[in-house]
Amino acid sequence: MNKLIVILITSLILAACQPANPTLPSAQSVDVPQAVEATVLPTSMDTPQSEEIAPPAVVSTPQSSETAAPADIPASQSASGAVVHITPNRSEPGDGFGQAVAADGETIVVGAPLAEGRKGAVYVFVREGNQWRETSRLTAADGMANDVFGQSVAISGETLVIGASGHPALGFATGAAYVFQYQQGSWVQTQKLTSSTALDIRFGWSVAIDGQTIVVGAPYRSDQGEIINVGSAIVFANDGQGWVQQARLTGRSGGARSSDQFGWSVAIRDSTLAVGAHLANAVYLYRLSNGVWQEEAFLKGNGNTGQFGYSVSLAQDTLAVGAPTTSDLNTRAGAAFVYMRQPNGWAETAQLSSDGLRPGSLLGWSVDLHGDVIVAGARESDGLADLEKSGVAYAYQLNGGSSVLLGEFYASNPARFDHFGHAVAVTPDFILVGAPGQDAASGSVYVISLG
Repeated sequence: MNKLIVILITSLILAACQPANPTLPSAQSVDVPQAVEATVLPTSMDTPQSEEIAPPAVVSTPQSSETAAPADIPASQSASGAVVHITPNRSEPGDGFGQAVAADGETIVVGAPLAEGRKGAVYVFVREGNQWRETSRLTAADGMANDVFGQSVAISGETLVIGASGHPALGFATGAAYVFQYQQGSWVQTQKLTSSTALDIRFGWSVAIDGQTIVVGAPYRSDQGEIINVGSAIVFANDGQGWVQQARLTGRSGGARSSDQFGWSVAIRDSTLAVGAHLANAVYLYRLSNGVWQEEAFLKGNGNTGQFGYSVSLAQDTLAVGAPTTSDLNTRAGAAFVYMRQPNGWAETAQLSSDGLRPGSLLGWSVDLHGDVIVAGARESDGLADLEKSGVAYAYQLNGGSSVLLGEFYASNPARFDHFGHAVAVTPDFILVGAPGQDAASGSVYVISLG
């Protein structure tokens, strides 16, 4: 059973970076698949792919499975500082368990979008003492092959949102997102969300939820039968009777450009919404005012920044942005950027990296932020064992305009193409890291206690 090697580094303080240069590169004509909970990596869908990088990929009626046995947990581990390796009770090679992860309180959610012929499945685990017990295996009642149910997942309290961007809700690969509610001890599907137009393609590529608001990304669009990389983000609000569409965002005036992939990544916190458009090297920030989502800021990566907006995360007035192909001398080692809301707008306060990053590591493939702790995955890193794309994840503590590297996390028995760090999540108590390529791509996740 794999364990993690945790290298704690408490002396490294990174200097803050200057705000990014707001010039926009000319549009590219490229095909892509995901970002977030996304590269030119092997994606799980047969859809366009970015010439840069495209992420993991990835509906219907209530469904939850019976309670399962506890996940495999090393007996030597305690609640404080524990590292727990989790695999589902039902697992097959190629399932991609760990391609998407989310956590809230004592509950973690893991997507396996390639299970059952890419029909997909989602697993829910609950902490009981020192153990994480698998309590549910969720699938779509109207699921079918290539739906990639579980490509993206998000949870807020007793509400769970699951993306299935391959589902033919309004036509081929138009996609859907499914809302599950925890009711009387079970997760029950209560609603199926779709875009208001069949022109949006891959709706459900990315999802986010905070309280009574859900955001769903659809980074592709069909124009006269041709799939182009435009994209949109659709906002839903709960009116007490169900989830209704509140807004459909398409970028700046006139809509996103044909190669932006607006909606590749999404995040929401309170009345602030972030949407990544990684092929435009940009992130859009919106704020809810008098019931209307209005653009608050447009953040642009500078000349060395690559695929800025591939992943995004919000916490109060702080934004984390992954830019996995950021290069120094064309290394594509990647980076993550931190912005904070100031009285006169959003300002970049830190650029996160590591001296140990090798070319092509793609740091920033995934990011998550909670309080002053940010976790970033570099799924293409060769790791300590120098094994191709075995992966690594980094944790940083933010301190105003600087950051401290808290730790580097690796699998102790890594293998090529584990892609550890493909997806990450952080709570006040633990870090969650997905490794969907592990064990013949059956996949696994690691829970690392912050106690």
